[in-house]
Amino acid sequence: MAPERPRLRAVEAFPIEHEGRRLLALRDPSGLADRTLVIAAEAAGLLARLDGRHTLEDLVGAHFRATGVLLSLREVEGLVELLDREHFLDSPAAARRRALLTEAYRAAPHRPAAHAGISYPADPDQLDSQLAALERATRVDVAAPDGGGELVAIVAPHIDLRVGAATYVPAYRALAAAGGADIAVVLGVGHMGIPGLFAAGTLDFATPLGVARTDRAFVAELSAAFGDDLTAEELAFRTDHTVEFQVLFLQRVLGDGVRVVPLLASFGFEEARGEAAGRIGRFAAALRETIARRRDEGLRVVVVVSADLAHVGPRYGDPAPFDEEQLLRVEEADRALLETVAAGDAAALLDRLAADRDRFRICGFSPLYTALGAVGVRGGRLLAYGRGPTDGAGSICSYASLALYGRASGAPGLPITDGGETR
Repeated sequence: MAPERPRLRAVEAFPIEHEGRRLLALRDPSGLADRTLVIAAEAAGLLARLDGRHTLEDLVGAHFRATGVLLSLREVEGLVELLDREHFLDSPAAARRRALLTEAYRAAPHRPAAHAGISYPADPDQLDSQLAALERATRVDVAAPDGGGELVAIVAPHIDLRVGAATYVPAYRALAAAGGADIAVVLGVGHMGIPGLFAAGTLDFATPLGVARTDRAFVAELSAAFGDDLTAEELAFRTDHTVEFQVLFLQRVLGDGVRVVPLLASFGFEEARGEAAGRIGRFAAALRETIARRRDEGLRVVVVVSADLAHVGPRYGDPAPFDEEQLLRVEEADRALLETVAAGDAAALLDRLAADRDRFRICGFSPLYTALGAVGVRGGRLLAYGRGPTDGAGSICSYASLALYGRASGAPGLPITDGGETR
């Protein structure tokens, strides 16, 4: 039976063509829905109204008013039942599947490499050869700027390694040149949304290069300082690539000795300016405090921000691929944003996205903004910038690597809620 007021989960929808017919593909990168569904493109308007407020009868009427096409109640019900059966809806069926997957995930000895054999070779020797070739081909000055202080963070892409692997290398070369780290706090993007905005993992990360240890004590202390269980949404790590890709390079550059703190952040500029501002600020403060305690113990802690930049083209809602002139405007906007990050100015970063309503859909805002509230950045260096395709229809993602310098305990912080008010 179809839910009375169906709500679509945060899944990816993008147009495709088959035999000259325009279709819409639905995909869930979280893996909760494990199949890609292909439906008529004309159903896009219906999907947009699956917000938990509209009844099936409402959907029939809204579709008719928008398109002039009168669907039967049974047709709409059939689509909703299909979405529910395949776990694309926020419903009891999806909740049961989530509980089963979470139980199985936590029972595993480690988090398996979800993208090995897809985005990078699963064979250790092939992977090692590929990374070594990238390192030999990359020539970038990674020297710290004068007066910049110590390396407190690097920014690396999380674009598919088949597209932008070379842009990762300079960030990790800067990390190695700065003396490495005992603990790498990897702050990535929760692409499918996290109800509590942040999530932390407890499983070690397995890759073809070995098993990277997760610093569970750090995660526990961070949760305690934050005042909430950050592992409640641990399933978000199951298929997400933003931490996995960074672990590969950490293993390559720092070996087995480094401990990893896997974190995901998921919010937009509107949330950062609204009711969620206090929660974001408290998390940044808790992260800053936990890093400071580790540094007091003589451990070197570096934050690895896993962030891509603009997403433009048909896959992301633009009517057509961007031409070279448009892509130059995207690059200009990206470089201005990166200057703001290098200056350590979280407020200016937020203002920049708000000014144009995040016109180019910056994927890495949440970890970048959080990191600037957790470490004190006094200067930075843009090491590499690139862009690459994300489909065959002209959709483009841009990305960069940076080294950020300053003092780990010197961040100005973000707004924190106190007694119901945000300051």
